[in-house]
Amino acid sequence: MLIDINTAAVVVVLVVGMLGYMANYRRRINQLFAVLSIWAIAWIAARKLATESADAVFWVRITNSFGGIFPLIFSHIKEAVSNEKKEGVASGFSWASWLLAGFLFAVPFTSWFIPSESTPSAPKWGVGYYAYSLLTGAWFFRLFSKTLIEARKSQGVVRLELQ
Repeated sequence: MLIDINTAAVVVVLVVGMLGYMANYRRRINQLFAVLSIWAIAWIAARKLATESADAVFWVRITNSFGGIFPLIFSHIKEAVSNEKKEGVASGFSWASWLLAGFLFAVPFTSWFIPSESTPSAPKWGVGYYAYSLLTGAWFFRLFSKTLIEARKSQGVVRLELQ
């Protein structure tokens, strides 16, 4: 009996997310980790539908739309770890990050992402696809490089959590 890899991934993400949340549900980091887990489950489900559904283009759009929110969630987790012990520090919810996340969430639903002339036998990607890929990659690169630098400057639990 084979277990579907997507189903196994959903179960693992659900269990780990629940355990992380229940470890200290009042802590902002644990709450954000639970949000990340729920978002990952939705992304995995959309990805599975993109590969198995008759309406694959719709689910490719949903999958990419969901994927564009991951850098925002990771950014908030990083800020929550970095600022947990600091009084009066902004939580990192900048308007620019929300604007960028909104763009990354919305652009997959436009013809800029997948042009109308794209077909399964001759797939085409629009300029929005390349902008999405570049912006998402740049955001992750900036996030992880800033996290690495900050982890090297930190000590104790903060350093461990940033790593």
